[in-house]
Parts: sequence; C-alpha cells; structure tokens
Amino acid sequence: MSKKNGIILQNKDFIVKKSLLPEAGLGLFANRNFKKGESLGSYKGKLLTMEECYMKKYLPHWSHMLDIEQLGKEKYVAVHPPKNMFLRYINHAPTQVNGKKVKGKKSINVKFSEIPDPPYIEIVTIKDVQKGDEFYLYYGPGFSQSYLNNPKLKAFYLSED
Repeated sequence: MSKKNGIILQNKDFIVKKSLLPEAGLGLFANRNFKKGESLGSYKGKLLTMEECYMKKYLPHWSHMLDIEQLGKEKYVAVHPPKNMFLRYINHAPTQVNGKKVKGKKSINVKFSEIPDPPYIEIVTIKDVQKGDEFYLYYGPGFSQSYLNNPKLKAFYLSED
C-alpha cells in the first residue's frame, strides 16, 4: 500500500485516504466521475445468521454489521468487509443537523441497495459524484444521534463551505 499523498489504497474508481470528517479516520473518495444510479459494487462481508452475530467473537463488530432480510430467506447480518475492500471506507453522513438539512458535498451521495444474489447488498449513487468527492452513506437514525454527540462532527456539518 502506497502512502504517497496520504493515499492508503487506490484503483481506477476509488481512493482511500484521510476523511474530510473530523476524527473519522479514513474515507472513500471518487477517483473518477460517477453518474446518479451507478453501482459502486457489492458490499461484501462475512455473512452470519442472527444467531451467529450474538456469538462472543462477533460482539466487538456490532457497530459494523448490516441487518439484511431477503423475502423468503432467513434474516442475516453482513459483518464489515476486510480492509482491502474499498466500500468499507464510506463514512456516515446525517440527513440533518439541528433541524437544518445537510446539503452539497457533505451530504449523502450513495445508498445501500438490495440485490437478489449473495452478498445481497450493493452501494449505488443517489446523485452525480465528481472526481475527488468523498462518498457518504446514511447508516440510520441511531448512528446519526450518537455521531452528532461529537462536537467537531456537528460543527463540520453546520459550517458553511
């Protein structure tokens, strides 16, 4: 892995480097332009049954699990993908802060989308994303609530830029 210009991972589509979000660690950035509705790829993680996700060895991974329920199939969980899987680096963005809608480059630009075959989840753009933009995904209301307890993150979203 090259650390040139702070880049940890890179391919023709993505760059992993320090996130623009304060105290967020790494983030995923577009290495080319993406059109609205374009798939970034499958979100591949270890698939667990709901019973397995309660096992002691998986408890530390609870903050990195997705609940997935396919029609006619047992509900299961996907544990965060390995470190070399680019899509794992997409950070959360809230939809609003203090009643103000998050807009522009700081707003959600991708979403989870179900697909019929394993791994059952892909990530799709919900608007055009320009080369150099960071990808942001909405993880859910519970995550937003705890996430915005961090004053630096809250200030980041409330700043005008």
